Amino acid sequence: MKRMAQFCVITLVIIVAVGLRVAAQVETETPPLIPGAKPVTVEHIKVHGTALEGNLEGDAVDRDVFVFLPVQ
Repeated sequence: MKRMAQFCVITLVIIVAVGLRVAAQVETETPPLIPGAKPVTVEHIKVHGTALEGNLEGDAVDRDVFVFLPVQ
């Protein structure tokens, strides 16, 4: 009976940890156009985060970024 309780606790901890990690992943979308706004160029680039290299959570070190540049 004690082993079953330990198994349930461990399983619950794993489910919560995985759920929190999945919930933290969000997809960034390009904002909608605003009528009358000045024209811009949107660049989709990857930024390398040197500070994230070797992090213990295994987060990606390359991040997707949208850069809005004015049209000249």
